[in-house]
Amino acid sequence: MSLFKSFSIRSLLVLSMVFAFSTTTFSADEDEAEETVEEVIVTGSRIARAEVDGASPIIAVTAEDIRATGEMSLAEVLRQSNVNSFGS
Repeated sequence: MSLFKSFSIRSLLVLSMVFAFSTTTFSADEDEAEETVEEVIVTGSRIARAEVDGASPIIAVTAEDIRATGEMSLAEVLRQSNVNSFGS
């Protein structure tokens, strides 16, 4: 029982210190919030342009294409593809 009592007292002391220091940090945050905020106005306009400006980075691989490679897994099929992706 003595061990439990000493542990409880230590826990109570630690928690009281945490709460004491946490209130000081909250008051510091309130002081910073009182600073004036500079107003910034952003203006812009939409520039109309075509949807497709260049080549599309999308390729289609069909089931027949995958079967034609003869590979057993999708990872092997992608490893043999001539598409530059993920820094390869």
